[in-house]
Amino acid sequence: MRPDASAKLAANRPKDGPSKVLIGAVIAAVAIIVIVVVVIVNAEQSKSSAGGSANALSNGGGVVAYPGKASSDAPTVDLFEDFQCPFCKHLETASGAEFDKLAKNGDIKLVVHPMTILDRPGTDDSVRAANAAYCADDQGKFVDFRRVVFANQPQEGVGYTDAQLKQFGAAAGITGDAKKTFDQCVDAQTYKNYVNNVQTQAEKAGVFSTPTVKINGKAVSNQTMNSFMQDPSALDKAVKAATK
Repeated sequence: MRPDASAKLAANRPKDGPSKVLIGAVIAAVAIIVIVVVVIVNAEQSKSSAGGSANALSNGGGVVAYPGKASSDAPTVDLFEDFQCPFCKHLETASGAEFDKLAKNGDIKLVVHPMTILDRPGTDDSVRAANAAYCADDQGKFVDFRRVVFANQPQEGVGYTDAQLKQFGAAAGITGDAKKTFDQCVDAQTYKNYVNNVQTQAEKAGVFSTPTVKINGKAVSNQTMNSFMQDPSALDKAVKAATK
C-alpha cells in the first residue's frame, strides 16, 4: 500500500491569492502615498490661507511698509484702510507723506492693514485691490502701489478692474519679468485668503471703520484723526504723546 501523499501535496500547493507579505507591502506603500499627499495639500492650504506676501505679518497682521527701518524702541503705528474709502484717500493726501517719512526714518514701525469693508454683496473690488497690493509687496513696491491706487481712486462704489490694477502696478514701477509675475498674481488672486484674514483679524481687534490709526495698539481719538486729515505734523505729535 502506497503512503498517502495528500498531506505533502497540500503543503506544496501554491497559496490562494497574493501573499500576506505582499498585501502588507502594498498597504504600507499606499499609506505612505496618502500621508505625502495630505502633507502637501495641508502645506498648500496653509500657505494660501495664512501666508501673506514678502513683508506681510503672519495671521492676517498686515504689511510692514518699510521693513527693517524701525529702531528697536520705535512705536508701532497700525493704519487700517480700504482702497475704496474716500476718507482713506483724504488721509493719504493730507498726511501720507508724513507716515512715510516717520517710517523711513525709523521713528515708527508702520503696519498697513488693507481692509474690505466697502465691498457690497456680490462685489470684490476691495478684495482684489488689496490682493494686488500684496502682489506689489512681493516686488518691493507696496508703498508705491498703494499711493498710486489712492491717487486713482474712482467714485465710491465704482471699484477697480483687474486691468486697472495691473496698470497701477506699472505706474508703481513694476516692470519686466516682475510685472509678469505681478499680473499673474493679480489674475490668480494669490493672496485672497490672506486678504480675508486681515479683515477678520481687524474686526477681532475692534476695527470696523476706515481709516483707523492705532499707536502701540491703542486707537487714536476721532479728534486726533481729524487733525491727521488737516495737519501732517499732527501725526508726529500724536506719536510722541503716546510714547512718553
